[in-house]
This record gives sequence, structure tokens and C-alpha cells, in this order.
Amino acid sequence: MTAPNDPTTQARIARPVALNPVTGMFQIPLIMVSSAEAAASSFEVAPEDLNAVKADLDAALDELQLASDDAQQFRSIPPPGKDEVSVDTTNKIIEHLTAGPGSAVQTIDEMRRWVKDFRDKIEAAQREYERIDDKNQIGKL
Repeated sequence: MTAPNDPTTQARIARPVALNPVTGMFQIPLIMVSSAEAAASSFEVAPEDLNAVKADLDAALDELQLASDDAQQFRSIPPPGKDEVSVDTTNKIIEHLTAGPGSAVQTIDEMRRWVKDFRDKIEAAQREYERIDDKNQIGKL
């Protein structure tokens, strides 16, 4: 099995934003990639709702930034005692929270990347809508 971050996997699951001619809504691809797997799907959003979706995603990015800042604080948790067991246990907990697959820090970073990528796709859909709208306006002159 190829890794989700392998370029061939990304090329296979990446799809462009497309206007659904039946519904008049944009189909925006969603790609969920974790350290174990990747899954692709899409959802539709009406052109007039693109700004609201972007605003919601911006708010989510702000919240995830706060969560990331909080997660970084895990690195400074002091052990409850100075004995070897307390220090070792605290260090293992800190490592589990801050390093490697499944850690809070990595999970939040992956979520931030996913939300940012999704927001970029919304932005691309909006540019495409404006391009089509401008082209149609020129044709009416």
C-alpha cells in the first residue's frame, strides 16, 4: 500500500473543483489523509454561500491555531516530583502528546493543513465562479 503523502497517491485522489451543471453548485473535493490512510469524497456548495463557508473555515483555522498553541504548552509540564519514576513518566506523557503519529500536536497540525487546503479549494471555486460569470457578462454585451 502506498503512503497517503506519496505523490502518486495524491495525484490519484486529487480532483479539481468543478461546477455541477445539474445543480449549479460547486463540487469541492474533500481528501482526508491520515498517517494510515487516505479517503476522498466531495460536497456541493452554492456559489452565493462561498463567502460564508470561507468565513467558517477561517474561524476554524483560528480555533485550531489556539489549540496548537495550547498543545505546545504540553512540552513544559513539570513532573510532580523529582524522583526518577515521576520524571520518566512525565517525559513519556509529554512525548506521547507532542511527538509522532497520533500525538495531539501532529493531529492538530494535520487538521490545520486539511482545513487550509479545503479553504484554498473554496477560494478556487469562487475564482472559477467569478471567471465564468465574467465570461457570461462579456457574452451578453
